[in-house]
Amino acid sequence: QLKQLVTDLGIDERVHWTGFVADEQVSACLHTTDLMVMPYRDGVSLRRGTLMAVLAHERPLITTHPQIPTHELVHGENCWFVPVDDVPALADAIQIVLPDMALRQKLGEGAGKVADLFTWDKIAVKTLSFYEDIISQSVT
Repeated sequence: QLKQLVTDLGIDERVHWTGFVADEQVSACLHTTDLMVMPYRDGVSLRRGTLMAVLAHERPLITTHPQIPTHELVHGENCWFVPVDDVPALADAIQIVLPDMALRQKLGEGAGKVADLFTWDKIAVKTLSFYEDIISQSVT
């Protein structure tokens, strides 16, 4: 259905179907992007691997408002939010963010700071702290 939609919209020459791509190639492609546009029908979530990849590559991002408040993601600081299923708002956001190099740089740098919160060493420290809290509560 997606391939048919691309054809129906007449954008075949702008869409490239890659199939499987090695991690290194994905990383190289992400580094070449000026702006990531990732609208999710159910809103953005930190559980999405694609989101984490974009953040880790410090790419400026336009995405949909999260359904569940996500304090790590802040509109205008490390991403640009648009409402779910609001195509005009998405188009407007692209027209605002894409030509503004300073804003794209700010969003990209902010994205990298968010990604840093989720490195494996930080996850390990948080997990250890969680278990230590449980153990100390059960002892008292």
